[in-house]
Amino acid sequence: MEWPLNFRETLRDGASSCPISALSNSIVQVQGERAFVETHYAVIHRLKHFLGYTDFYHHGRYLDIFELREGVWKILQRVICQDGERWFQTADLGFLLRKDPNRPAQGTTDRTDPVYLGFDLPKIIRTRPVLNDLWSGFFRLALTPLFIVRLITILLRPFLGVGGRTKHTG
Repeated sequence: MEWPLNFRETLRDGASSCPISALSNSIVQVQGERAFVETHYAVIHRLKHFLGYTDFYHHGRYLDIFELREGVWKILQRVICQDGERWFQTADLGFLLRKDPNRPAQGTTDRTDPVYLGFDLPKIIRTRPVLNDLWSGFFRLALTPLFIVRLITILLRPFLGVGGRTKHTG
């Protein structure tokens, strides 16, 4: 399998939209040489800007009518039904886990990706230490941004006039 572009480098360099997408839960209803198909999708686009990154997540369904033509099923009509979307301001916090011995194998967009090992996959399996505290890595990732936001809020409070005491006169 050849990759058309270096996805990880593109994300790291901040290309505007390199989607990660998934299709799932196809439901098929066949009537003769036609079929009605509902397929769920989910997509994440990463957008780089002067504040960092924003991930745009949207999900929905493809509603398709297929037709059997010369022995091959082909899409006759498609309606895209968007069920929801979210915008997330994000940060690259991977540096917090880079040295973690329990980190999974890293995917790449070239022939060093673990998929190319096939049945030789056991070559990269390593013994991992027991996790006495299963949640420590999660809390390290989850709480660091909260701490930073809280610290910034505290430092900006005098300039924003937030949180100060107000005197009410009657």
